[in-house]
Amino acid sequence: MCFLLRDIKNHKALALTFTEELGWGVTAREEIDVGESITVLDSPDWVTIDEIRMATDAIDAGLLDPAALKILYDVIQVEEDRYLLPTPTVGFLFNHSCAPNAVLLKTQNGFEFRAVRWIAANEEIRWNYATTMGDWFTMQCKCESDCCFGLVAGPLSLSLEARAAMLEEFGEEQLLPHVVQWLRRDDCPAELTGERYLRDFEGEDAKKIEILTGHPRLHPEVHRRVQGELVQVK
Repeated sequence: MCFLLRDIKNHKALALTFTEELGWGVTAREEIDVGESITVLDSPDWVTIDEIRMATDAIDAGLLDPAALKILYDVIQVEEDRYLLPTPTVGFLFNHSCAPNAVLLKTQNGFEFRAVRWIAANEEIRWNYATTMGDWFTMQCKCESDCCFGLVAGPLSLSLEARAAMLEEFGEEQLLPHVVQWLRRDDCPAELTGERYLRDFEGEDAKKIEILTGHPRLHPEVHRRVQGELVQVK
């Protein structure tokens, strides 16, 4: 925590917050203009999707403590197969929103969060997790924004309509390069199996099954694969 407090002191425009529902978050101490840099995102350590899946397989096989999985849900994908491991810095504490006021962008020196609209003093800094995660990531959304979809899912899990809508909402200039490529695809990769979705989706079992088998923003292949897996389980 001392490293986190030291980092927040270096960001005089930001403050830490905590709620029982969402845990740690970050708010603006003062107004932040559109296009203004909020903070850089940096980590000396990163993992690949294969390493993440190896870890989840080891947990399922009883070879790894389930507590070790939590760090994998805090990683941030910045390239097609590069996930930054979390560090005690404010950038890893920004919560999700379906109506974000910030985006994560690639710069000449790395990655940074930038305001996509005017942010008021005492407003929480939030970004859309789906604008970076592409493959294994799905979770129930509780952001409570006016346009909340009830679901956070990476581009490769979304329906073609939802992919087109995301491209229109953000534009290529507000998305990481790998996300733009994924949004322009029309398939749902074969490695995204029904078993993977049921395993990796964050949320209560009954609710996640309801979402994975019927949510209109998900690719029809997701519905089919999850329903097929449920039949096999029975």
